Amino acid sequence: MKLFHIMGMIVLGVVGLGAREPKESVQPIVFVCVEQRGSIEPEKTNQAMTIAERMYARIGIKLRWKSPSACPESGIRVDLTSHTPVHYNPGALAVAFPYEGTHVRLFTDRIGHAQPKIQASLMGHVLAHEIAHILEGVSRHSPDGIMKANFDDRDCNAMQWFDMLFDQYDIDLIRTGIPYRTQTLAARR
Repeated sequence: MKLFHIMGMIVLGVVGLGAREPKESVQPIVFVCVEQRGSIEPEKTNQAMTIAERMYARIGIKLRWKSPSACPESGIRVDLTSHTPVHYNPGALAVAFPYEGTHVRLFTDRIGHAQPKIQASLMGHVLAHEIAHILEGVSRHSPDGIMKANFDDRDCNAMQWFDMLFDQYDIDLIRTGIPYRTQTLAARR
């Protein structure tokens, strides 16, 4: 009789485990404040923002777009520049300041030199890449994917159809970097 009682308790315990609600994880929200100016049309800028948002959603992070005037202190500030000096980071499409933790500059004049059909997707990938530098808090690149140092022609053509991916190491750095960045910015106040 005791054996049946013990077995019943085990079955109830297993059923009880299955009935529990899964613990819901909180999706981090990152505020990104974009200055809507530059040499790329606003429609392409909006498409680029949608692409970056989708790439981050895939790794469980929500990007929330704000205007610079409504930007919270923790927001990443993206400046779209249209008159980049030729000597400033030659060949770069953007620059992030991960050790400062807040600012990104996208060189829309340089992105504008790409074929018009790929400008929005290229800008979206560059935007996602630079935001990752800020969230990771380091200036490093991966051999493949969205965090590679330079996008070649093959990458640019492919990104019209498919979003490049973050590798697992970058995903881990981003997830670790978000709370660290929040603490660091709070400590500066």
